[in-house]
This record gives sequence, structure tokens and C-alpha cells, in this order.
Amino acid sequence: MPQIREWIPNLDYKSKIEGFLAHLSLKLVNSNSIPGGVRLSSKLNIHYVCVSSIGPNNIGIDYMKMDTTDKTIRQIHAVMSGRPEEYYSNIPPEETTQIKNLIRGIEKRDFTENLEVDYHLKQIIMPDKNGKDFAITPLHSAGLMELLNRKEKELLQNDKIEKLKRIRIPVGGANPQNIGALARNLGRPLFYKPPTENFEIKETFRYYFNGIRPLLFKKQIDSFLKILDGLRGDTYSLKDREYIRLSLTEIVNNLFTRCDRAISLLINNRSELSETDLIDSNLFNNLVQRGLLLKDHRDKTWRTELSNQIVKNIQSRIRIIDGQIINSGITEQEKRTFQSIIEEEIL
Repeated sequence: MPQIREWIPNLDYKSKIEGFLAHLSLKLVNSNSIPGGVRLSSKLNIHYVCVSSIGPNNIGIDYMKMDTTDKTIRQIHAVMSGRPEEYYSNIPPEETTQIKNLIRGIEKRDFTENLEVDYHLKQIIMPDKNGKDFAITPLHSAGLMELLNRKEKELLQNDKIEKLKRIRIPVGGANPQNIGALARNLGRPLFYKPPTENFEIKETFRYYFNGIRPLLFKKQIDSFLKILDGLRGDTYSLKDREYIRLSLTEIVNNLFTRCDRAISLLINNRSELSETDLIDSNLFNNLVQRGLLLKDHRDKTWRTELSNQIVKNIQSRIRIIDGQIINSGITEQEKRTFQSIIEEEIL
């Protein structure tokens, strides 16, 4: 049992909470590094288990450094544990309420502290969009591990988990109290079930996040351009136009066959997706992809934009023939003609 201490009233909780609590801590990477960390306020819609995907409000917020000699931090930690009476006597109810309100308040605000990373932290070097290099430090979250441990305990109590291998993942230093109040969760074993490879699920996720890409395959475009090369003249006859229409119809039908498969997979595997919507919210903002995957959105504006994108894909195709780089050669007049055929006669 922990030692019961006398509660010290009227301490400065605000500055400690605002300056020392974070979701991701430098100390968990290396306990010898300077105290620092990141606090998040938003949730990312990605299909991975991490602080950002679960949502910062569901992840335990922790100290960037758990100083067991600091009386203010000790009292805050006692309240955060949910069992302050196991650590202190004579606790004023208004102070526990104050501490809880302060913690809830900071969970809604982004925060970084001391991210001038020192030599104790390993770096991943990546190029930015300007061609310069920048360093990324992978940061750990004791709060995430605490959540996983709690969820695992619930599963075990409800007999919902089969015999699974236990894997211990040690993170941080030898003295957990030096790297945060939740650090002891890092060394506890977790149950892991090796995933079975399911190509259908993988394909579903690809459609969910990326849509139908590429819009057209290079082989399809090259076949159409080869046909076009044999028809080229000053004008297209009615027979030529019909030949072009049939070729474009084949391209569009192939695209819609892929769309039908994508829609079927998204509907059948809806329970596997991170959200209830059939496509990612970012993909929804793409007019063409939205209509391809959601039939209710196939209006006149969509038909115009889709036909424009199809012809642009064809027009921008560059081929190598007999060692020579050859562009499509499609003129603006031909582009308008092809777009009209697709929009008015096929879609």
C-alpha cells in the first residue's frame, strides 16, 4: 500500500498541469533526454492504432517527467489515478474538482515543449517539399499502452479472448518513476493475435482511402492511341467517330466494372472500416472519386468532370515508340470531341 500523506492545500496546479502534461513524451524514448513532449487536440481518420487515431481525449495524458519529489505533481497524479484517497488524507473536494477541470481544459489544446531534440534521441531524417532535410523523433505514449492494458483486461474478464501469445515490449528507462506516472504500463505484457492476410480487406482499404486509381490504365490508353493513329486525318468520318465511340465505351465500361467491385467491397466490409461512411472524408471532397464510389452523386456536373478527366489522362500520355518519345498528339479540338462523346453518348 502507498504511504498516506497529508494533503497540502492551495498549490499551483495550473502551471504544473499546463506545462508538464502531454500525450507523447521525449522521456519515454530515452529517460536521460530533456523533459519535453506533444499534446494533441484532434483525431486523424486513419486505420491504425495510435494516439491520433483513437483520439487524444480517450488516451491517458501523462507527465513528461514524473518527479516523485514534487509535492504538487504528486497530488495531481493522485487525482489523475482516480483513487486519491489511497495516497492522501483530508482532501478538499473543491481541489480535486479544480484539478480535473484543468486537465479537461488542456486536453482540447495542442501543445509542444522542448522539441529541440538532444543527442539521446534517435532520429529519422526525411526530405521536406523544398528538398531540405528535417528530423523526426518517434515518440511513445504511456497513455496509449495504459488504454490497451485496460481494454485487454476487460476482454479477459469477459472471456472474449482466445489463447494468444504474450509479447513483452519494454520501453523507457529502468526507473519508471523517472519517465512518467503511467510508465509502468509500458513493461506489462500484451496479448497479440497475428493477423491473417486478407487481400480483399486490403483492397477495400485501398478504395476507401484512395478511390479508383489510376483512373485509366496505361495499356488502355496506348490501345486507344494506336487506334487513333490509324484514323488521323483532317476530319473524322461518321465511321471513324463510331469506331472512336466504341473504343471510348470500352474504356469507360472497364472503369465502371472496377467501380462496381469497389462499391461491393466497401459495402460488404463496412464493419472493418474506421468510420460508418463508405469512403474517407478527404476522398469525399474529390468530385470525380465521390461519384465513382457513390452512385447517388453522379449528376451532370460529375459527368462533365469525369469525361474531362478521362480525356486529360489520354491526352497527357507519353509513349516510347522505336526509342522515340511520342506524346498523344491530341489537339484541343479532338479533346472537346472525345469529351462530348463520353459525356453525351456513353455516360
